Amino acid sequence: MAAVSPHITREVALRSGLFGLLSDAPVQMVNVEDEVRLREFQALYREHALEKEPVVQTLFETFTSSLFRNAVKNWKRKAEWTILAYMWQSARDRHLDILGTSPSSAWLPYLPEQEYICMDQYLPNDQHPWVKHARQIALQLGLRVMVRYCTNECYIRK
Repeated sequence: MAAVSPHITREVALRSGLFGLLSDAPVQMVNVEDEVRLREFQALYREHALEKEPVVQTLFETFTSSLFRNAVKNWKRKAEWTILAYMWQSARDRHLDILGTSPSSAWLPYLPEQEYICMDQYLPNDQHPWVKHARQIALQLGLRVMVRYCTNECYIRK
């Protein structure tokens, strides 16, 4: 989803424990909903950054803001709806039995016979057996922020 690369020394990364026990994991994938962990990386950056990087600070502030979390939640809800709609359309086109005799009952309100459905008009019917099954097998979205401390030793002046 996003990436941030704070410039810190290997020693600082090692002492932090955030990049593996031996600093052998310079790339960390952090769940966007894990505010505690994101704040740990932000604190490490604030305390030990080798130079001021306004973009890095802005990214950390963004990742931990309620506005960002709400935007991610909204995006994820829409993406999951789109995945379910695609799965439903595919199941309907293949006349799968799990949809029952009324495929439109998988949506609320019931969907009239039509080619397309609109996100702002229909919600999945969570009581419908197909919806329950589809949610179990659907692609799970795990949104992550990649935090990678720079291993190029940019801080060493040549």
